[in-house]
Amino acid sequence: MCIRDSINAEYGGLGNSTMPNPNPALVGHTCTPPAVGLYRPEYERDSCGVGAIANLNGKPSRSVMDQADEMGVHMTHRGGCGCEPNSGDGAGVLVGLPHSFFSEVVAPSMAMSLPPAGQYLSGLVFLPTEEQARGFAKKVLDEQLALVGLKTLGWRVPPTDNSTLGSVAKSGEPAIEQIFASPVDAGMTQDVLERRGFVARKRTEAAAMEMEERLGELYIVSLSSKTIVYKGQFLPAQVFEYYLDLRHAKFETHVALVHSRFSTNTFPSWARAQPNRMTAHNGEINTLRGNKNWMTSRKASLESSLLPELTESDNLIVCSDNYSDSGNLDCDLEILALGSDRTLPECVLMMLPKAWQQDLTIPEHERDFYEYHSCVMEPWDGPAMVAFSDGDLMGATLDRNGLRPCRFYVTKSGQCLISSEVGVLHGVRHEEIVRKGRVQPGRMFLIDFQRGCIVEDAQVKQEVGLKLPYKQWLSNLVHLDQACPASDPAMSDVMTGDKLTRMLRAFGYTNETLSLLLLPMVSTSKEALGSMGNDAALACLSHMPKLVSEYFKELFAQVTNPPIDSIRESSVMSLVCPVGPEANLLERSEAQCNRLVLPGPLLLPHQLQHLKDKPPHGWKSVTLDTTVPLGTNFELGIKSLCQAAKNAVSNGAAIIVLSDKAASPSQIALPCLCAVGAVHHALVAATLRSQVALLLETAEAREVHHFCLLFGYGVDGVVPYLSLIHISEPTRLLSISYAVFCLKKKKTNLIQTIYILHRNVHMSNSVT
Repeated sequence: MCIRDSINAEYGGLGNSTMPNPNPALVGHTCTPPAVGLYRPEYERDSCGVGAIANLNGKPSRSVMDQADEMGVHMTHRGGCGCEPNSGDGAGVLVGLPHSFFSEVVAPSMAMSLPPAGQYLSGLVFLPTEEQARGFAKKVLDEQLALVGLKTLGWRVPPTDNSTLGSVAKSGEPAIEQIFASPVDAGMTQDVLERRGFVARKRTEAAAMEMEERLGELYIVSLSSKTIVYKGQFLPAQVFEYYLDLRHAKFETHVALVHSRFSTNTFPSWARAQPNRMTAHNGEINTLRGNKNWMTSRKASLESSLLPELTESDNLIVCSDNYSDSGNLDCDLEILALGSDRTLPECVLMMLPKAWQQDLTIPEHERDFYEYHSCVMEPWDGPAMVAFSDGDLMGATLDRNGLRPCRFYVTKSGQCLISSEVGVLHGVRHEEIVRKGRVQPGRMFLIDFQRGCIVEDAQVKQEVGLKLPYKQWLSNLVHLDQACPASDPAMSDVMTGDKLTRMLRAFGYTNETLSLLLLPMVSTSKEALGSMGNDAALACLSHMPKLVSEYFKELFAQVTNPPIDSIRESSVMSLVCPVGPEANLLERSEAQCNRLVLPGPLLLPHQLQHLKDKPPHGWKSVTLDTTVPLGTNFELGIKSLCQAAKNAVSNGAAIIVLSDKAASPSQIALPCLCAVGAVHHALVAATLRSQVALLLETAEAREVHHFCLLFGYGVDGVVPYLSLIHISEPTRLLSISYAVFCLKKKKTNLIQTIYILHRNVHMSNSVT
């Protein structure tokens, strides 16, 4: 986990979300309420029970459906229910498309004939309950299918029974219909058919968001030639009770993913139930806000010969605040799997990578694969257990932290079972089990139905790791610690005396800042700790001037995750971060490695100067002044800075340095957090952020909290020059060493030590 990812998890990602939202007034089976009071739709999270069962030989059977029903019921306790016991947070099942059932039972009842398996699409659609709006929504989908070379074969109302649902679930119950569509061109391959259906679905969703209010309730549950999803705001036992098709004796499948949703302190809905189109997810994505913003920023650079619509139109939703964290993960996985030539397991490994940086036992090809893809996109970090299937493959994986359970069993009859816990199928006897175990952090359990076998984790990673010359491409990376001089040359701009005092005053330094924060960090290389609490007034209630960063507090996960201990942290976390212009996410080439690798987020002044003077890869570096003349309107200053940043990137800048070194009595520095956040989001909104490295040269940052906020709001590296200058003066270092020596030898107490420090560095009253 690079520093950007870890800070996203703790400090809420890259600032406020910039995702497109549907009409905020919508309240239905597809949308959550608008932001009211303390409720915010973007905080939606899932923590659930996941299970999957499959026949290794890929042959459909009724037993898979019956066991999937039992598995879901036995994980009821892992889901949630509302104020009444018969309204759940959501449950569902993803199954292989039951062609025999559709062709032999459904098609005759519709007076139509279906093409052979794999040559038509089908899926459930949640529609508005108002008849006129429902007809209009169906017309929109029909038109979008026609635009991509598909024709609608027919619509069907699947038989349902809502008698067991509670009033809350019934209040949001949509009108549900099933659609069948096939290609106009009979020679269209199944892969192309899948992509055509994907484009039609995405365009329909985007069109629905822009139309009348009630049409916003349109939600296409799935549309595929390989799989179909049945879900809703159910308890697990209600899934097969509600959808009567699932209980039909001829409804057979070779694979089934079941899900029981626990909507973590958030709002359940029919559309947010799982499984999604490819995945069933247990846990939460704590880096979600950053993941969504980076995907939005990359949208302008997405190009795919397989999905040319990504560049030809702006209405293909990449990520959205109208999706949960699980929904956005599924949406991103779809883009990667359908828009590139990557395999589904390769896409999952790319999004949920292993903790590879500190692992000395990892094979070279696997390390090269992960290092290369760390330059391509950031991980979607949990805790998360993800089961996935596209009908041809079925698998499960844990994110690098491994804080969600995943057990598997393989039986003599050739069935494989994956679940969030043991005991979900009571009929599996011990003597029938030939293999069992748990999926470990960063490992993958995979079934290939075409090969009819389990593909071992090592084999999966060998296949993807040796596919392309990743090691050769990685030689293009420029590492800052190798490109810059090893030692810090003498600084020519060291401030002393009155100039230093003025700067310290201007940026809010106090005696306590120097003695209680900087001194312990210099002497112990650790953040200062205290046990007496903090009785200072909250920044929003204080009458004293406060830094912008003091108005922020650290975010914590909303579920009871075990804390990351120091041993796990050392093996999972890494400060290394690639920065600079990114290449096309959907294309694998050596251009992805034309990046600058920072050994950590904190830079020294001489390193920044080296990047200004000799930027790597022939890049262009631009420094933007974050100070404004005294009396300038703050908002105008921020807007001017954002426009300058957008102009710089448009003119080819690959490194932008925001600097407040020009601060003086006549030039006032904009708060660095405001400057970073505003510039970052201006570039995200303009889809330019992925084309530039954003660095900061500031006198304001000095506390760990300050840096975490800056990283969370999108900066790639920080040079805290005033703090470094202040503690780097020879006399100051000497006084600090002397004070610490006296304290350790118990020759002085803490108060005397601070007095010695202040006396030696001439700071007794000049700062405060």
